[in-house]
Amino acid sequence: MPAKAPPKLDWMDVLNEQFEWNTTEDLKNWFTKLTGKQPDLPKASINEFQKCLNFIRDQVSALHFDEPVDTKTLDKKLSGIKLSMDKADVLPPLHAKAQGSSDADLLKAMEETILIQFTAFLSDFLSDKGETSLNRCEGLYKEQRAFDGESLAPPMETEKRWRKEIPILIECKLLASPEIHRCGDFFIGKAKARFCSETCRFRTFQLNKQLTDPVYLADKQRRYRQRQQ
Repeated sequence: MPAKAPPKLDWMDVLNEQFEWNTTEDLKNWFTKLTGKQPDLPKASINEFQKCLNFIRDQVSALHFDEPVDTKTLDKKLSGIKLSMDKADVLPPLHAKAQGSSDADLLKAMEETILIQFTAFLSDFLSDKGETSLNRCEGLYKEQRAFDGESLAPPMETEKRWRKEIPILIECKLLASPEIHRCGDFFIGKAKARFCSETCRFRTFQLNKQLTDPVYLADKQRRYRQRQQ
């Protein structure tokens, strides 16, 4: 059986991963998954990486809500990046050049490479006259999560804007719920695509039923027990 290929660094995948990060350990586990080693990362490096991801997320939101993209700040960030085109263990062939050999240097190179990748996507997106559709999954799921200053996930105030696109969250007054969440995955697809996967679509259907019909789950469990008898 051939060895499993290591995960590739991709700006959208990282943005989707970030949505699930609650602590710095989650980020470090992601780093380990990519590099195969436990990192030694100072808090300042982690904070800078997070700021970059949040900046990209803000630009994705601007694209979605038909608002201006902050190209001035993006251009300033790009001006300080040194590019390299060579073979690298973790980074793609075209990547930001690491300024040293520490884990912090590698994380910075990852950060800048992700920014480069997003900029390339943005350039194509703005040039294709609407042929590319950047979607966010409309799926819902249940999970108890704290939205506080320690969480690395996007803050609740940022999320509320996206949640307002889901009618049932408004109807059931769940826009600020720490238990019911909108799926955080972005994906490229058809303009009318709503879900990132069939699993997410089915899970959302079940949750919608529970929210609109309180006895749905109890009835479902009762029918299941009857079939097992």
